[in-house]
Order: sequence, then structure tokens, then C-alpha cells
Amino acid sequence: MLKRIFSKMKYFRCLDNYPEFNPGSFLVAIFCVMLMIIATFTQLPLWLFSMPDAAFINPSDFFANIKSHTEFMKTYSYIPQIPSVLFTAALLGPRIGLLTVFIYILIGLLNFPIFASGGGLGYCTERVFGYLFSYFIAVYLVGNIMSARITSFSILRATFVGVFSIHVFGILYLIVIMLLNHNPISAIFGWIWALSGIQLPYDLLIGYVAISLARPARTLFWIVMD
Repeated sequence: MLKRIFSKMKYFRCLDNYPEFNPGSFLVAIFCVMLMIIATFTQLPLWLFSMPDAAFINPSDFFANIKSHTEFMKTYSYIPQIPSVLFTAALLGPRIGLLTVFIYILIGLLNFPIFASGGGLGYCTERVFGYLFSYFIAVYLVGNIMSARITSFSILRATFVGVFSIHVFGILYLIVIMLLNHNPISAIFGWIWALSGIQLPYDLLIGYVAISLARPARTLFWIVMD
């Protein structure tokens, strides 16, 4: 066993190439499924710029009595699921990445409560399901972009393509579902802001970090995946 490891250690074949499908890479795919589930229920406290209502009601008094810049900030709970999907795509590639997303969504649709609001087939009619389904698109696109020569620009490009593909498709799905349910336009814009407007900058920032970490992470898994 040690002889096999040392004979291959200098090559790190999984470093610059996506792994082939085998029991080892399938095990890593299951690990990524667990990562996405954990990310779904992880809330990272972050700061978000916010203008208090008092600044609009009586701006002269408000700005005259400002004591700290924290009055313009409020705590925001960020859910890092999209970065976990981008990490999976960059780690495993488009083929095994698609399988990973398929397993994740299938488990949820089989009534296991791994989605943010539960699970089951009825979740397809939820306004947020489009974001989940768009993981297929993001994994395929990001995986293909990262299959070429890896540079800072390719990582940046993969981040923007992956994040925007999820949000654009998710917004379109949300609009269709809410229009079918006869929700007012104001409610639609409110949900778009809550699911995409606030999340988008953090998805881009943390998604870039996640994709950047995928390649070195492959060196940790290469013995298992090879």
C-alpha cells in the first residue's frame, strides 16, 4: 500500500484533472452532499448596510446625534449553500458534480427534510425550488470552466457564471410560481430582494473563495479518488 502511495505521490493526478468515477470519488461526492446539507442549516452572522427609518423621518436630528457607525449596520444571517455547490463543481467536475446535486435533490424530494423548509415532492411548487434546481446548471458550467487552465481570471469567471446562473434561474422560477398563485408584484419584488438582492454580493465573495479552495482540496482527496 505504501509503495503504491509513494509511487504516485509525485504525480498528484487529481490535482490538475477531475477524478474518474469510482468508489472513491463516489465517497467524496457523498461528502459533498453532506456539505450542502450542513450549509443549508448554517447561518453566518454578517453585517449589512442599512439606513434606519429615523434617518428618513427626521434626518437632521438623526445625523446630528449619530454615536457610532454601527447605527447604519444590522446583523444578517448568511446561508453559504451556493458556495458549497460551487466548491463541489470545482472539486469534482461537471459529471460527478451533477451526480452529487442529483443525489442531494433526490434525497430532499423523497421527503427527507434537508431543504431549508423541509422536503417532499410538494417542494417543487415552492417559490425557492428554482434556486435548488439551478444547481444543475451551475455545476455543469462551473465544472467545465474549471477544467481548463486555472487562473485567477478563470476562477472569477466561474464564480460569476455559477452565482448568476443560480440567481437568474431561481428568480424566473420564483416569478412564475408567485404569478400562478396570484401574488402581488410588491410581494414578488420583496422575495427577490430577500433571496437574491441581499445574498448576491456574499455569494460572489464567498463563492470565489470556495472555488479557489477546491483545487488544493483535491490534493487532500486524491488518494481516495485515484
